[in-house]
Amino acid sequence: MFWKETLLAAAFATAVVAPSAQASWLINANAGVGIPTGDFSDFWASGFLVGAAASYLVRPQFAIGVDGSYLKNDTSDDYQALLDFLDPGAEDQFTYQQYGVHGKWMIPTGSGSRVSPYLVVGAGLYSVKDKYESPTFSDELSQTAFGLRGGAGIDYWVSTTFGVGVDANYHNPFASEEEIGYDSAPFFAVSGGIRWKITSAP
Repeated sequence: MFWKETLLAAAFATAVVAPSAQASWLINANAGVGIPTGDFSDFWASGFLVGAAASYLVRPQFAIGVDGSYLKNDTSDDYQALLDFLDPGAEDQFTYQQYGVHGKWMIPTGSGSRVSPYLVVGAGLYSVKDKYESPTFSDELSQTAFGLRGGAGIDYWVSTTFGVGVDANYHNPFASEEEIGYDSAPFFAVSGGIRWKITSAP
């Protein structure tokens, strides 16, 4: 579902940006790990993360775009030990579906450089879900919460259109304790993947 919203946001971003003589899109596809932080990490362990982003190059060093990701966290060792004691056979799982918009600033490195470091800030919606199952009881809590993110990364362009890169982002969804059981669900996302640059002639 979140990919549908991401595609709609991409279409909107394209419409509101004035076309340039030579438009460029930067496409990212990533996989990595999401690491819960703060009190949230007392209950949840690091989990597998996948994501994608599309950024439109408004200026040589500045782009705006849309992004989406999925993260699944299993229980921390301490929390699972508690579940095993209180409710043998119980399993708990926390998932995120994130979709948002961002601005990206590519740090100048000199003409002809294959390396492109950048900073990024973004905002969006996080569909979070806590799914609890045991032989005697099951429950599911969910919420769609607003959140912010910020991070940095570096890309290496193997050619003019293809590259690889790594990045790290801090995400902070502002969850509701009444709805999901937590007043925030922050995590670090560390990932790497492949990059494409799509340039269209006027």
